[in-house]
Amino acid sequence: MKKWLKRIGLGLLGLTVLVVTTIYIGGEIIINRTYEPEAQNLLTSSRPDVISEGERLAKIYGCSEGCHGKDMEGRVFFEQAFLAKIIAPNLTRAVEQYSTAELEAIVRQGIKPDGKSVLGMPSASFSYLTDNDLSSILAFISSSPKINHDPGESSFGLLARLGLLTGQYRPGAKEVESIQAGVNTSSSAGMGKGEYLAITACSECHGLQLEGDFGPNLAIAKAYDLEAFTALMRDGKSVGGNELDLMVLVSQKRFIHLTDHEIEALHGFLQSR
Repeated sequence: MKKWLKRIGLGLLGLTVLVVTTIYIGGEIIINRTYEPEAQNLLTSSRPDVISEGERLAKIYGCSEGCHGKDMEGRVFFEQAFLAKIIAPNLTRAVEQYSTAELEAIVRQGIKPDGKSVLGMPSASFSYLTDNDLSSILAFISSSPKINHDPGESSFGLLARLGLLTGQYRPGAKEVESIQAGVNTSSSAGMGKGEYLAITACSECHGLQLEGDFGPNLAIAKAYDLEAFTALMRDGKSVGGNELDLMVLVSQKRFIHLTDHEIEALHGFLQSR
């Protein structure tokens, strides 16, 4: 009896090792898969008005005072045992290390200079950014003080690798590929201002179809008149006056920099869906 129990135990141990190894190696293959970026040429500018607008946009999209730290010095954006440690890199150094074309590929195509995909960055949303907006953001980052800080490298645990294998998580480059293949169109041409903001600024949490992801389906916005919607975007308060967890942080750090006209346009688009 004891021999059989020992054999069963060893068999289960061997099976566990096999499963864990398969998940780890399979995830590693996805993480190290390479992609070929499409060459894009962006014109850059050092004009004060362009830099000023770039600063505003960098705050709206979470580059400054957001994902990458208060001064874009880089930080640990997310960390959970067995899942992942995701590093938002130092942007003040990235603009020195990489060409404009390489930076464009990272942001809008989800492809790093070594050909690997970004992971944990909303490149699918950012793939819709116009040349002018992205150029302005890069101009601002380039003009910002350089900070000597190394936030480290991202690492991915067993659960993240399992999520990659099952499709629960997708590399940024793969998401952009899906858009370009016809699931959507990765062009902002023809979009009104409200739709453009919804896709580039809201879909990060609410999904590219705005039907919910980390955040709820934005059909809920129909319950908000313009005054209540403005309060939501400025203070993170619901139509009933309650503070909405993450929305409080996002609104007060990022969406506070939207103009009244932009909020009105976004509200109009969400009402029309």
